[in-house]
Amino acid sequence: MALILQHSALNPASPSAQYSQRTALEWFETQWKLTGGKGAPKNINTMAPFYCLAELIAQKRTDDPRWLAWCDEWAEWIIHDLPKTEEGGFQHSEFCFLSRTSCVGESKALGDVFEGASRPYEDGKRSPASSRHVSLTTDFG
Repeated sequence: MALILQHSALNPASPSAQYSQRTALEWFETQWKLTGGKGAPKNINTMAPFYCLAELIAQKRTDDPRWLAWCDEWAEWIIHDLPKTEEGGFQHSEFCFLSRTSCVGESKALGDVFEGASRPYEDGKRSPASSRHVSLTTDFG
């Protein structure tokens, strides 16, 4: 979505830039309709497209009141409810079940690397990814 936004801003009068802007706004329109105006469940991943929408609003390239209200709602969530690290950065955690080849689970926010697979044993080798439940967390602050 960020690339579409950047392309649409290069030369806003060009047909290709206008097409990019329409594509972005149509994506939000589709999400709005599919979710009855609620949008995807709020987490660090689903907030990413709102950068594009907020920029389109800030640049006065859309004046649909739904989009401003939607951005305001998500901004309030980011400020008050998005999980934060101890330093106040945005937190993204993955809670998942790891097998040798897959991580299947539920995204909660980003993360620390799970023990074992990220930390070498004393002999310098990494541990194999065995089946276990882990939490991954990364500080983007």
